Amino acid sequence: MASSLNKRDHCEVAIIGGGPAGSLSAIHLARAGFKVVLFEKSVGPTERVCGEFLSHEALPLLREVGLDPVALGAKEITGFHLHGPTQTATMRLPHRAVGLSRTLLDEELLRIADKAGVDVRRGVRVADILEGLDDVGGSILLSTTVGETRASRVIVATGKSDFRALNERVGRDHSFVGFKMHVRLKPSAASRIGSSCDLFVFDGGYGGLTPVGDGVFDLCFLVDKKTLRGLATDWDSMTAWIGRSNWTASHLLDGAKPLSKNFTSIGVLPYGFLRRDLAPSGVFFVGDQMAVIPSLTGEGMTIALMTARRAVSAMIEDVGDERRLRFAPESAREYQRSVRAGLRQQVDAALALHALFKSPRLVDMTIYALRAFPALFEKAYRSTRCHLLETSPTKRLGARLTSWPKRARSAQIASN
Repeated sequence: MASSLNKRDHCEVAIIGGGPAGSLSAIHLARAGFKVVLFEKSVGPTERVCGEFLSHEALPLLREVGLDPVALGAKEITGFHLHGPTQTATMRLPHRAVGLSRTLLDEELLRIADKAGVDVRRGVRVADILEGLDDVGGSILLSTTVGETRASRVIVATGKSDFRALNERVGRDHSFVGFKMHVRLKPSAASRIGSSCDLFVFDGGYGGLTPVGDGVFDLCFLVDKKTLRGLATDWDSMTAWIGRSNWTASHLLDGAKPLSKNFTSIGVLPYGFLRRDLAPSGVFFVGDQMAVIPSLTGEGMTIALMTARRAVSAMIEDVGDERRLRFAPESAREYQRSVRAGLRQQVDAALALHALFKSPRLVDMTIYALRAFPALFEKAYRSTRCHLLETSPTKRLGARLTSWPKRARSAQIASN
């Protein structure tokens, strides 16, 4: 991967962040012939606080760029177990999903981006935007830890981390801290979960187990900040707390072997955030920088991938046989308005479920209702699915992106 950086250089599109949203947008832009620089602050594989659940809607977006999750080691998920303190419900997912390690997914997408011609710069942090945000149609100057880069457009794909040069996100619920660790369950527990993902509630939080490898599961959970003040955050203390108020979780985690010394954690989770303020000229926010849906839906990575695809579509226009960047203010703001409208109902529905999961007793009552009326699960599931590409004004997006030949480097770039 490219790592050199002049004191000041230029690109057509700069992407801040090398997670799924940043990498996917970079791949499509590079294959369309644009000069793309992607900045990723980590120098190598990094664990992320993520449930590692890829829903049915996300899979075609990955295969479109040449990534086959199953070939990469993803585990098929066809069922869902919901565990209250004393009750359990078993449902079948309406569509097949998979569980895949974020480390494997992120690194493979970065490899594909590099192969597509993206200038991937690892270990480089974008510190600030020096100029260009107030210039209609002007370029944007980024300050990084190793120099400066001027770009015609910028995609902000920093995931759960705020890019403070522009703003801090404000959600509707900031009360949880997220934890994540890969674990190897004992054979009886792994067999009990099978090809399902398990969601459980406990006093002060909720979490889940997702299969991501042979006998390996992603344990990802939230703990209310008030509850966390009285807890130690080591493996024994956290799993004991979870098991104390959830009988099934205690049995699933009994005898489990943690595969790292400490939990990966994150304290900034602005659930319910949906970007309202109009984006600066030429800036596109994708993934968690555009919307933060509660983790229990498993739609976080789908939203990341779909917003990336939608941003690329909004950014580019066809002029005869050429492609060029659309007028900056118009394209960025049109993208943001349409994505906000397309995600509002899903985020609201997810927040309602998130509020329910704050009360373990209510979850037990919900499980009784799900047993009596199984269709309630499918209705709740579908209400939180992301359909951004289905509602896109450019429904032929997939055909456009995959049919674009590599444009000649001599092609004129629109200065606006």
